[in-house]
Formats: sequence, structure tokens, C-alpha cells
Amino acid sequence: MPELSNPQYEEFALRFIACHNTSRAATQAGFSAQYGNNLLRDPAVKERIAELLTEKFTALHMTADEVLGQLARIARADVRDLYEESGKLKSARDLDENVVAAIAGMDSIELGESGTLKKVKLTPRLEALKVLAQYHKLVGAETQISVYANLADRMEEADTRQKSVASSPDDLIG
Repeated sequence: MPELSNPQYEEFALRFIACHNTSRAATQAGFSAQYGNNLLRDPAVKERIAELLTEKFTALHMTADEVLGQLARIARADVRDLYEESGKLKSARDLDENVVAAIAGMDSIELGESGTLKKVKLTPRLEALKVLAQYHKLVGAETQISVYANLADRMEEADTRQKSVASSPDDLIG
């Protein structure tokens, strides 16, 4: 359906889509707040609003393939691709699509004469891999995939194992 022939009705429809408030949309379109209810009963206005909502939701919708593709890009992102051979952070324009998909945020902090500190936060790769593994039924939804949060956890576990071996040397001798 093309735009409504009455420009004020069209403005009301556009404003209603933006705020979902009949009174506000009516006043912003130049009508009284009460007249908005009358406009919503007009068949042409109702049809136009339905069409605009469909366009809005279609534009916002991601297909399952798009979601899986984005997850795959995050899972394939390699932190080494953030840097040039010299070790300098690449310009955002020079990053490949996998790295761009994985970037959760970027920040620059001016350090005065020392230069600029640039920080890049990446989306956790493991989360994308978990979802993809579950999608491809490599693991069940009930399966727990755990990864050590940091080196301290690994070292504590190794220390515990070492202590248990050291406390029973007789077990090691035949």
C-alpha cells in the first residue's frame, strides 16, 4: 500500500509506529489527542499501520542462517588478526569479518604525551562454540562444557593433585 493520500494521516501512522501511543502520535501529527482513537478506526490508517509494522519487523528480523553465520564468525575470530605484523592494532576498516563480528566493544583512552591506549573487548568465543555444538548436536543441552576461567584455577588443581601424590608415596611403590 502506498502512502496515505492525506499527509496528516500518513504522519499519524508514522508517529504511531515510532511511539505506539495513540494520543502522542495524534498530537505530533497535528490532531487533538482524542482524535487518535478515531484515526485507528479508519480502515486505510489501520492498513497502513499494519504495513509499516510488517516492514519494521521484517527489517529487524534475523533468519536462523544469519544467526548461525554470526555465531560461526565469532567462533572463527582470531585475536591475532587484530594486529598488523608490526604489532600495532589494525584500523577497524582493515579487520576481517570474523574479527569484526566478535568485537563487543572498543575504547580509546588518551594518555597525554604517552599516546593512546586502545582497548578491544571480544565476545567470548566459547559461548559461540557452545551454542554451535548444541545446534549441531555435538553435545546435549544438559551437557556441561567447562573451561578454566583462569590460570590460577589450573594451578590450584595441579597443586592439589601434587599434594595427594606426595602424601602417599607407598602407593607409588609396587
